[in-house]
Amino acid sequence: MIDTGSAQEDPRWTEVRSPNFFVRMWYKKPPRNSASKLVMGRASAIIDTNVDDAMAWYFAFCGRGRSAISQNERHPVRIIVREYTPHDHLFATVKKMPFPFNLREIVFRMICASNEEGQRLIAFEGCDDPVDYGKSFNSVRAMTNGLLRLEPLPVHDGIPQCKVTLIQLTDIGWHIPVREEARASCSDTMARARCTDALLLTYSPLLLFFFFFFLLLLLLL
Repeated sequence: MIDTGSAQEDPRWTEVRSPNFFVRMWYKKPPRNSASKLVMGRASAIIDTNVDDAMAWYFAFCGRGRSAISQNERHPVRIIVREYTPHDHLFATVKKMPFPFNLREIVFRMICASNEEGQRLIAFEGCDDPVDYGKSFNSVRAMTNGLLRLEPLPVHDGIPQCKVTLIQLTDIGWHIPVREEARASCSDTMARARCTDALLLTYSPLLLFFFFFFLLLLLLL
């Protein structure tokens, strides 16, 4: 079933075309006077399952099914770092990025709960906790914060349903401007990786120009 709800009650949310017919998506830009330049995203859909099963699947970040998807996408790491309680875990993942950018490391704490209205809530927040993977990655630490809300709906043709709404804010480390002299201040591996990515974004048009220029010379010779 298609979600007919919207975020139009808040004019700051702008709907965008979703790659999935059953999922609606919006984004919200920060205020002009805000120090943050990150854009917040929102997605909503109606799924054919009850709220408890949906919450269990999402919270099982390192479950067999989600780990298999991560491996098929060739992401190198997806682990549980610490279990504070059965409903409060610290996760870490290292994700592959498009060439030529460095890997992204995300460490976050996820907590699930319920309220008096029968909704299920999953909150997650990025953490600065160091993680020992047994090997070093030339990665950039990304940060993500968000909230997943699961609302129970009436049974439809004998099938339980719920509405899923995800609101998420993610910093993948691309929005920070870096100049050439910033290389001198990049003392550790993660900082060097962040500087390298920022420089690639800044000078990629120039690099592409020289690449095609030398390729043309080779063809002419």
